[in-house]
Parts: sequence; C-alpha cells; structure tokens
Amino acid sequence: MPLDDEKVDIRGIDRSLMRGIAWTGMAKWSTQLVTWGATVVLARLLTPEAFGIVSMATLYIGFVSLFNEMGIGSAVVNMRDLTPPEIRQIHTVSVGLGLAGFVVACAMAIPIGLIFHAKEVPPVIAVLGLSFIVNAFKTVPVALLQREFRFKFLAFNEGCQAVVMATSEVVLAFLGFGYWSLVLGELIGMAAGATLAFSWRPLRFAVPQFAKLKRVTRFTLNLLGGRILWYVYSNADFAVVGRAMGKESLGIYQIAWNFSNLPLRKITELITRVTPSAFAAVQQDKALLRRYILNITEGLSLATFPLCVGITLVADDFVKLALGPQWIDAIVPLRLLSVYISMRTIQTIIPQVVIALGDTRFLMMNGVLAICVMPAAFLIGTHWGLAGVGWAWMIAYPIVAVPMYVKLYRMIDLRAGPYLRSIWPATSGVLAMSVVVLLVRAALSPELALALRLAIQVAAGGLTYVGTIWWMHRARAVAVWTAMRALRRPAVGGQARG
Repeated sequence: MPLDDEKVDIRGIDRSLMRGIAWTGMAKWSTQLVTWGATVVLARLLTPEAFGIVSMATLYIGFVSLFNEMGIGSAVVNMRDLTPPEIRQIHTVSVGLGLAGFVVACAMAIPIGLIFHAKEVPPVIAVLGLSFIVNAFKTVPVALLQREFRFKFLAFNEGCQAVVMATSEVVLAFLGFGYWSLVLGELIGMAAGATLAFSWRPLRFAVPQFAKLKRVTRFTLNLLGGRILWYVYSNADFAVVGRAMGKESLGIYQIAWNFSNLPLRKITELITRVTPSAFAAVQQDKALLRRYILNITEGLSLATFPLCVGITLVADDFVKLALGPQWIDAIVPLRLLSVYISMRTIQTIIPQVVIALGDTRFLMMNGVLAICVMPAAFLIGTHWGLAGVGWAWMIAYPIVAVPMYVKLYRMIDLRAGPYLRSIWPATSGVLAMSVVVLLVRAALSPELALALRLAIQVAAGGLTYVGTIWWMHRARAVAVWTAMRALRRPAVGGQARG
C-alpha cells in the first residue's frame, strides 16, 4: 500500500538521504588520506607477524561484539513506534550486554590463544574486551541520531574517531609499542567516538521490563542469528589462514584484505550509514523501495567498480612502491580479493531492505547456507596458498549472494532487467578502463621509475573511466550532478535534520 504523502514527507526523506550521504562522504574522504597514510606507515613500521597477532584477537572480539550489540541499533532504527521508556530500557540492556561481553572476552582469552598457538593473543583479547563497554554506551544514542536523520553529527563523530585512531596507532608504533600500537590505538579511537556520541545524545537508563520488550526481542534474536552466521562465514578465511598457514601468512592476508576492502569500507559505509533510516521510513511502499535500490546501486557501482578493478590492475606496482618487498606475497590475494569486493559492494544494501521489511529470519537462513559453503571453500583453497583463499571468495560467494537477490525481487517486485541496467554504466566504464591500462602497462618500459609507472597507469585508467561514462552515459551523469546540486536547496518539511 503506498505511503500517504501527508504522513511521510518523501521529498524531505530524499533530501535527508542525499544530505546524509554528502556529509558522511565529506567526513570519510576528508579523513581518508590520514587513514591510508597511517596504514602505509604501520605496514613499514610493523611486521606481518604483528598484524597477524592482532587479527587473531580481533577475529574473536568481533564475534563476541555481535552478542554485545545484538541488533539493538537496528531495532531502534527500524521499529518506529518504540516509546521513550522502551528506548531507555533498551539502553540499559545494551550497557549490560557490554559488561557481559568484557567478562566473556577475559574468560575466553587463554583458550583462544591456545587454539592459535600464540601466547601474545590472550592479553590482546582482554584489553580489546574493554571496547564492549565503551561501544555499549553509544549503541542506542547513535541509532536515535540515525533515526532522526542527524547525519551531520554522525559524520563528524566517525571522522573524529578515525583520525584519533589512526594518529594514536602511528604515534604508538613510532614509540616502539609494536602490535600493541594497533590494540591501544583502536581502543583510544573508540573511546573518542563513544564520548562524542553520548555527549551529543545523552540518554537516561531505566530498569528493563522484558515482558514489554518481547517484540524487540523477537526482532533482535533473528537478526542476531543471521549476524552470527554472517560473521562466522565472512571471517572464516582469517581463522582458516591463521590456523593452517600461521601468523605471518595471516598478517600478509590481513594487509591484502585491508587494501582490497578500502572501497567497500569507505564508500559503502557512507551509504549504509544513511540508507536504513530511509528504508525504514518508506518500508510499506514497494515502488519507493525499488527506486532507492536502483539509484543507490547505480551510485555505488559508479564509485566502487573503478577502484576495485583499478586495484586489481596495478596491485603489483602498488605493493612494491607503497609497502615494500616484505609484502610481495600480498599481490596475488590483493588482486583476487579486489575482484570479489566489486561484487560485494553493490549487495551491501540488500540486507537492509530485508530488515526494514521485517524478515530477519530469512537473513538467518541465508547465513546457514553461507556457513555450509564458505569455510569449506577456504579450507580447500589453502592447498593453493593465499591465492587459493582469494579464489574461494570469487567462486563460492555467488552461491550465497544469489538467494539474497531472489528474495529482494520477490519482496519488492524488482526485476533483473532494471537492476542490470543500473550497473551497466559502471561496468562499461571499467571494461574500457581495463583495456587501456593493460595496453599502457605493456607499452611502459620495465626500467621506468616505479612511482612514475604507477602514476601513468592510474591517470590513464581514471581518464578513460570518466571519459567513457561521459560519452556513453552522459544523461545519467548529469542526473547525479543535478541531485547533488539539489543539496543546496532548503530541506522540505521537518524530516531533514542535518
């Protein structure tokens, strides 16, 4: 049933969505040079083993954090009829779960260290466990800011957290803290973000009355089940590599993963921070949901496809120049993972639509499928080294992704034709870009300075991509520019809050 325009200000939501993307984008990219620079510096100051140790610890910490958050943030965003007393009770539950997460992390630290045969891991897990308490105080405040379309502050908050974290890690590494620089720097950044969020959106506590929170519990339990399964399968590669190939190989794989995921983390995060609020606001209107899905998918593909494919094309020169010879084994997995990420970026918003429509059980069942497919693929892939793990992502991930698309088509009547047309501009652009970059690589002298060689390839690829989009898809490019110019106009109605 279509939404009543008198109840939902569609133009206001559109404006809020675009403003939210713009603010988040400015924050992400204004801090991007800092975080990229920090990653390069840390790669030169620290050893692959240091990254491997922290990766082993964060693998477990990330899993426990799912129970810590338990889908509470998503419930606050999507359940629009929650009362203020219910929200205060949920806030109390969130902090309680944070304390429980810290206790569990400390209790499991030694067993996890024994599993990985790494004595350095238990103290790292215990210290990182403090992040559960820190983040618990901001879960509900951040969700409320999201629901209220206050993306300007959220963008500022995330930017500050990223800068504080990156700066702390580099300073501590220079001071000789080794792998502890990664641990303490992350904790300092989280504390900065939580302090800002809670100071901007303070929230009182209330004694939980669980009998009145049953509908929230049902929503979060299905969502939690799906997230647990997602986390296990999406991080199974780290567990398999760490267990089967050791700390050094895991450190190399971690660096390859970090750089291949830059487009996913930095671009899709600015979209997925904003879109749940819009999807929740129009959850009863299939036509509007289709409109948002197609437009956002087109924008995501235009922004991420050239970055992912570009990393694949110049991975060897980039690793040699930016990271140094000790990371040479990261080249092949970086190339393969970048191709996989190009597939994943445009799929990130689909689970949000499913959540907005209330079918969290499907996400859990899709996680069951993934848990049956992905870990086995990674284990088989290790027989061919880190390259085999990269190939496992490319081959096995479509098996998990296809049911998500089928579900989306059934829920909102979205057909394959319009969806494929939405990614055609970016696809045609990267095809042309790939041909040009490969020809340029073949023509360049191997004796040319590495920095100049890389710069020429990047310039040739970028100009080809932009030129192809402008020549073949000018109307769509103009439409995007027009939408961005609309940000200058005053917001309509009371929905659009900074």
